[in-house]
Amino acid sequence: MAREGQSHPTQKVPTVLAYLPKGDTFRWGYQAEGMENVVRGVKLLLDKSKEVLFRPAIESELIIKGLDRAPVGIAGEYLKSLFAHTKDILDRHGIDKLMRSMNVQYILTVSGSLVSRSHRPDQTSCMLCRFKSKPFV
Repeated sequence: MAREGQSHPTQKVPTVLAYLPKGDTFRWGYQAEGMENVVRGVKLLLDKSKEVLFRPAIESELIIKGLDRAPVGIAGEYLKSLFAHTKDILDRHGIDKLMRSMNVQYILTVSGSLVSRSHRPDQTSCMLCRFKSKPFV
């Protein structure tokens, strides 16, 4: 849906994913609708010191254990797919050549309460998807 004053739709980032039966690939966003084992709230599972109260994240933790994976690995795969999705959109709009000539940086933000305790899982997720990771400040 286009925002007021825009001529084309704003791209939205998928926030849910569902692994296919083999457990090695996933669908996300609208592709995950109606699938079993939908994973939500993975970012909340990265901080083991906090009790998770968001029901979908609690359910997702059980799904992730059933896949014999860790939340940090799921987050890394999600970020890798997000990066590929972003590149695909830029390529479709003909911006890919311009982007290759620029020094592009991707910034992953986390809430202030996570910075001191759980930045290691976020950094590990970034490394899994080949983002260069710098300490959070």
